[in-house]
Amino acid sequence: MSETLNAFHRLLPAGIERVEIEEPTLLLGGSDWSLSVTCDWRWVRADGSVVSDGTVGREDLIWDLAGEEIVAVRWSGPGGLGMDPSFSFRSGGVLELFSDAAFDTRVLHTPALVLVGPVRG
Repeated sequence: MSETLNAFHRLLPAGIERVEIEEPTLLLGGSDWSLSVTCDWRWVRADGSVVSDGTVGREDLIWDLAGEEIVAVRWSGPGGLGMDPSFSFRSGGVLELFSDAAFDTRVLHTPALVLVGPVRG
């Protein structure tokens, strides 16, 4: 499993070039990767403010992720629905994902991997 979880690490730092919300899906992407998220998510900005899937106006606020750089990926310990990633940004913010179903809550595409979550430990 560690090879699978480390596949995205090889792309770091990864610039975010595309950001979009197509309800209910959050879409992020860069030159060599893309991420679609249908589970609950929370972006804790460097200043401590929070934007989440429940935030009014999130469609406009999320544009601030464009130009960010992902510098680290961490995985939560195995929980009831698997392991969830958090993506740390150069600015100091973090995007956290929370599995809310046992199937297809996110899809991460890289040149070497297609990872459909949640991930089982």
